[in-house]
Amino acid sequence: MRGSRRVGGAAAAILLAAAAVASGEDLAAAKAEIAQGRSRLESFDYDGAEAAMTRAIEAAPGWATTWTERAFVKARAEKPVSALEDLAQALERDPGGLPILNLKARVLMDLDAWAESAEVSAKVLAVRRDDPYALALHGKALVQSGDLEGGLAELERAAGADPAAFGGDLSDARLVAADWAGAL
Repeated sequence: MRGSRRVGGAAAAILLAAAAVASGEDLAAAKAEIAQGRSRLESFDYDGAEAAMTRAIEAAPGWATTWTERAFVKARAEKPVSALEDLAQALERDPGGLPILNLKARVLMDLDAWAESAEVSAKVLAVRRDDPYALALHGKALVQSGDLEGGLAELERAAGADPAAFGGDLSDARLVAADWAGAL
């Protein structure tokens, strides 16, 4: 079952790329700009990375990936509102894009929009119920929204799937839960 999801995701990516090519967009140029943007991002050159991702959008404005890549750069550069604007554009092009939804849930956390983040990450979990990243996002959002039991359960599942990546999130959430309990 898991393999068929990967094939489905790959097929969707091919269809999106084909749609972009069919509309006269330059995917090769967009991919080159994305590569340059990622390289600049690794060097913490946020302005250069954003400029490269903007050129990628100009080359292939109908491709959700270009908008998502620029949103990621903006999120890293601590521009969450602007990142959400790009994610809205990406979701117009790929409404069910799970990576887009995961990034949106993460960016909403930067704005302390915990309930909305929980709603967005729940959409990912409705499709991929064992996605560790979505579980961690959903769990953190639930804890911050006051649903300690539900949030900790999600974080335990995420940490069980990938302890190195999500064990710290679980520890942090337990501290938040202790703070909430002490405040009651």
